[in-house]
Amino acid sequence: MNQVKDDSYITSLLEVLKTSTGAELYPLLQVFTQTLWSRSLEEDVASRDVRDDVGGTIEAFQHLQKRVSDEVSFLLKNPIRTRDGWQSEHSVVVVAAPNMPFMVDSVLMALSHGGLVTHHLNNAVFAVERDTDGKLLQLTTDVDGENRELVIYAEIDRLEDEAFPQLQSKLEFMAKDLQAAVADFPQMKSRMEALIADLKSNPPPLDEHDISESIAFLEWLLSNHFTFLGVREFQYGDGVIRQTGQALGTQRVRRAATERLISAQPQRTQDFLFKAKPLTFSKSGTKSRVHRPAYPDYVGVKQFDEKGRVIGEIGFLGLYTSRVYMELPERIPVVRHKVAKVLQRSGLDPSGFDGKVLGQVLATYPRDELFQITETELFETAMVITDIHERRRVRVFARYDAYGLFVNTLVYMPRDLFSTSVRLELEALLVKTFAAEDSEYDILLSESILVRVQFVLRVRPGQHIQVDRVGLEQRIAELIGDWNSELYEALVSQFGERAAIGLRSNYADAFSAGYRETFSTIDAIDDIQVIEQLTEKSPLLTRLYRVPGEASDLLHLKMFHRGPALPLSDVVPKLENLDLRVVGEHPYTVACKETESVSIQVYELRFAGELD
Repeated sequence: MNQVKDDSYITSLLEVLKTSTGAELYPLLQVFTQTLWSRSLEEDVASRDVRDDVGGTIEAFQHLQKRVSDEVSFLLKNPIRTRDGWQSEHSVVVVAAPNMPFMVDSVLMALSHGGLVTHHLNNAVFAVERDTDGKLLQLTTDVDGENRELVIYAEIDRLEDEAFPQLQSKLEFMAKDLQAAVADFPQMKSRMEALIADLKSNPPPLDEHDISESIAFLEWLLSNHFTFLGVREFQYGDGVIRQTGQALGTQRVRRAATERLISAQPQRTQDFLFKAKPLTFSKSGTKSRVHRPAYPDYVGVKQFDEKGRVIGEIGFLGLYTSRVYMELPERIPVVRHKVAKVLQRSGLDPSGFDGKVLGQVLATYPRDELFQITETELFETAMVITDIHERRRVRVFARYDAYGLFVNTLVYMPRDLFSTSVRLELEALLVKTFAAEDSEYDILLSESILVRVQFVLRVRPGQHIQVDRVGLEQRIAELIGDWNSELYEALVSQFGERAAIGLRSNYADAFSAGYRETFSTIDAIDDIQVIEQLTEKSPLLTRLYRVPGEASDLLHLKMFHRGPALPLSDVVPKLENLDLRVVGEHPYTVACKETESVSIQVYELRFAGELD
């Protein structure tokens, strides 16, 4: 993809600008325009109107001019040419802000609320010089400039003016979180460094390996593996969990956590809180407004008294960086120990087939889950996944987190049956099954015949629904409609495995989609038995039957013909001569792989007399 060829569009913008602005402002507007439009693609501007874009550029420039120091300001507008001198078929959003990490992606995230689509986006960073009153004096693209400011110009789905306050509020909440996270980043990082130093100099009376791994993990987080969003501290005392100390980042600008009775927590949560381990891993129940719309990860550093009893926790809220999801588990402190123990417990030869499969299962296991899941849970789940390797079947694994806020669900299913519509149906089924309020998903496609879909379901605290796993797997199998697998199982049941293998090679994918929607695999077995009797000398067979529950005078006739379907003009008169009235006809084709295709014509008939 190419940028605007020879800057021709920018040249056109500047020509119009030069004639419509004063000589005093033009030098600043020239730099502003060139920078704001410098990365626009030729195909994106081909159908745009230069005069309207000049109007939008001036509007964005004026918004930057008016920005107050350290303020993130937003302009939401439906420009109309008769009023504003320019127009857009979309709603326009302009942002002027201090240059901060994650501002552009956080704005895009806020703009996408309610399914809104961003149709056009320009963003640029400027080195800005202002006088004491905030008036804009100088504008450059100097990357070393002291005061660097960001401008975002976006066009989104057209909104009614009445919808702007809600979107404005969403953008302002996002900006408040982002500014707090960026401003407090050095303190949050220092807080973690102080905890590392304390663990080294004054370790609690715990297992030395756990402490050394915990130190290594926290140091690993500081090496660009964690985007800090917030920090808060909890104290466990007098039978109560209470937030104490000075919160940082996003937690500083949000309400403090309410006090909770320890005894009111589920036993699983209490065990989690007071387990004698230096670190805990979980997720926040509130989605991030910063960087990406995920439930933030939570790393808790437990505090102990001199006897090794847990008395509190300092929690770091953030998002693992993209590097983490590509990192091998054996390179991640704490996780590497858990994975090594699972491999050891399996008793499998790492160089053998099953050992290699287990190693691949662990290497591709969802990273968020590897942090949170216990060693025993991981062992049990990974061993079953290893066992289903390359077998066409549906398996579901569901795990509630320690606080009962999330159900992490892994669904394995045949890859060829997966599609976006299937994913949406799966999501709807799981949300209903676990009474979830929200869900996120992730998909792993590999060389395997199976696809893994991970759903993280947000549920109401204290709601722990017991689900019949086998029943859920059956419902998913019915939902995705693995008709060919069901047909093979029916063939084995009817003819035995040896004969079924031969029949499967001939009839796999032979039945049309219309047939599969109408008839079950049991019906297909009956039809296969008829089809197997067809020969060149005897190419036609019929079967007359009734369907329970239908009208007493209604009959069905299946005609099996080797080759193309018989013309209706040949069939209908013969049926009418038998006092049968044809009320419907449904043709199907069985495209056999090793023999000639067979046509199945199903007639709905009514008989005038009394049926025997």
